[in-house]
Amino acid sequence: MREALSVIITRFQDYFAGSGFGLLFFACLLFLFFWKRDRKVRDSLFWPVLIIVLAVFCPVTGWLLMKLVGTDVYWRMYWLLPVVPLAAYAGTTLVFGLKGKGKKILLTAVCLALIAVNGTFVFSDTYFEDRENNYKLPTQVIWVADAINEHARENRIKRKKILAPSYVAVYIRIYDASIRQRYGRNLVNHPDRQQEVYELINSDDPDYEKLAARVRKAKSRYVVLKDEADDQQTMETLGFEKIYDSDAFDVYFNLDFQKN
Repeated sequence: MREALSVIITRFQDYFAGSGFGLLFFACLLFLFFWKRDRKVRDSLFWPVLIIVLAVFCPVTGWLLMKLVGTDVYWRMYWLLPVVPLAAYAGTTLVFGLKGKGKKILLTAVCLALIAVNGTFVFSDTYFEDRENNYKLPTQVIWVADAINEHARENRIKRKKILAPSYVAVYIRIYDASIRQRYGRNLVNHPDRQQEVYELINSDDPDYEKLAARVRKAKSRYVVLKDEADDQQTMETLGFEKIYDSDAFDVYFNLDFQKN
């Protein structure tokens, strides 16, 4: 449980990237509880949000959730925290609770300053770049998926199970969910069973014989490799046919499934 609590705190800090929005969220939550002690507000907003907070930050529920989703993506649990709506409601309630136009303007300016100081200017090259295509995905990955789909369609292959490097696997599942992956994103699920094949497929110089054996054991019809000058002859000798070639990735078909 101590490890789970450590992950919860670390992911919380990472999620808010050192800003004060996390503290602002809890401050707004306390404000809703104590401000005028409005029972309607407590029942409709405070208690439901508090239940979410307890579920996310409790080490016991946190440990259970980590078993389900993994520790690396636990930060997504903080999506459940209604930071923006809560801050907006608390801010407007506080402003309109004051008397006098000057006080309201001053408090509004303070609230905006808090948001500006803790936020980051988003209209910069750090967050925006020209898209390569309408899918907003790497074009090379789209070409790989299209090559697999075309080959599967021509050969009447229904189960398009592939083994691919992480870079391809992450994006190809977004482009076409019908192409099945050998392992989850970044090996989050069952790392003990997938570690060897994960290291092989992501290696710049893999052991092709060992890789071919793992591909057959996993019953994968397609394997995607980083483009290498000497991989074609080796893979063909091991019973694979190259169906796609580019300056980034090569796609091979496992001839064990030539008769689907």
